[in-house]
Amino acid sequence: MDEPAVEFLPWFVRRDDVFSLEVTEDQRDFIDSSVAEFLADDDDHPTFRSFAVCVGSAVVGLACYGREVGHEPWRWWIPLVVIDHRHQGSGYGRATMLALIARIQSEAPDCRMIGLSCKPGNIIAQCLYRSLGFELAETNSRGGIDMWLDLSGM
Repeated sequence: MDEPAVEFLPWFVRRDDVFSLEVTEDQRDFIDSSVAEFLADDDDHPTFRSFAVCVGSAVVGLACYGREVGHEPWRWWIPLVVIDHRHQGSGYGRATMLALIARIQSEAPDCRMIGLSCKPGNIIAQCLYRSLGFELAETNSRGGIDMWLDLSGM
């Protein structure tokens, strides 16, 4: 099956749609803040960029990626991917992750590792990330599980 085509737009272009994104009740424990709270800190992380994930004219999610200041330039991070509960199960999470990986590789050809973190109970996300090649690394100081994708062999 082909991946659905997703497009990234600067989140503020579709601000109202982005702020209305919601996860299911069961998933609320897996994110540390609402989308609005996460984006309120956007200016504190100048090397990260957040995008509305769009399919046609619909905003189906939010994605953020970047390089952490003070870390190696070959190490990038995906702090948040959220797909609205009304659009889950349609392949948009996988398509978003593949698009993020491709975008990072294009923008940072020297990138060798892409990291992310998820909560221990978020089995669906862990399965998705593993299927894309991310490997479990360690539990971080916030109780999340860090996972890394090694791009050196790609």
